[in-house]
Amino acid sequence: MGEAEEEKRKYNLGILIILLILCWPLALIYYFTRPKVKPKAMRICPGCGRQIALEYNICPYCGKSIPVVAPTPVTVKTE
Repeated sequence: MGEAEEEKRKYNLGILIILLILCWPLALIYYFTRPKVKPKAMRICPGCGRQIALEYNICPYCGKSIPVVAPTPVTVKTE
């Protein structure tokens, strides 16, 4: 009773190999089939120079007010 025994986990190598074989293909399938996320439009804060999202009117980093700029119109030529 006075001696402390260390408990070790016993691994079955066969089960470990089977799990590795079955799980890595699922990880690859998930990686290549995950949905793509469209990046948000960003702009640069004139106060601190960090990128911020277009919907912010005040920089979340430095607190400087950012003027709202209207998007430039796009003209399409039709022939």
